[in-house]
Amino acid sequence: MPPGQLTERGRHTRDRIVDTAAALVFAHGAGVTSLDEVLEATGTSKSQLYHYFEGKEGLLQAVIALQAARLHDLHRRLLRDVHTLSDLRGWAAATVAEAERHGLGGCPLGMLAFELAGVSAGYQQELERGFAGWQDLLAGAVARLQESDEARADRTPAELAAAVLTALEGGLLLARTRRSADCLRLALDMAIAHVAAR
Repeated sequence: MPPGQLTERGRHTRDRIVDTAAALVFAHGAGVTSLDEVLEATGTSKSQLYHYFEGKEGLLQAVIALQAARLHDLHRRLLRDVHTLSDLRGWAAATVAEAERHGLGGCPLGMLAFELAGVSAGYQQELERGFAGWQDLLAGAVARLQESDEARADRTPAELAAAVLTALEGGLLLARTRRSADCLRLALDMAIAHVAAR
């Protein structure tokens, strides 16, 4: 059931289920996390869960949307004052600090993409929407740099944002694997140098 059609109590219950499922999926993976585990952790019944979601796929689509919204909120805040290359480097440092604060556990959206991209059209659409929104936020920052002549404009803001996002995702994956933020820092430094050069 879409969140907009729920009572306040219903929205609270649905949000609690999705939030708990997101934590379990991030810790253990989408394939391993069962509906029974979600039910036990939330203290809800199967009938409640099926009232809000059409099975595990519907729940996982909501988890993807939640993780994307969280990333969008974070990066909207971190990117809103980016107008210079120095500001963009500040965004990169804040992004690394955020990854370290969360124990270098990787990107919650990237982890879902690794498991679920291509599995179903529903997952694919939510993942694409999530990454597109994130890329748009980065593209807005790059466009501001180009307006201030801090970056030459032989690539579009969307292309440069895609390069930065790709470096960020790869850096987060290696940070999770190696338990070190060094590769993440290097990837973002190189991506920003590319933005400056292009």
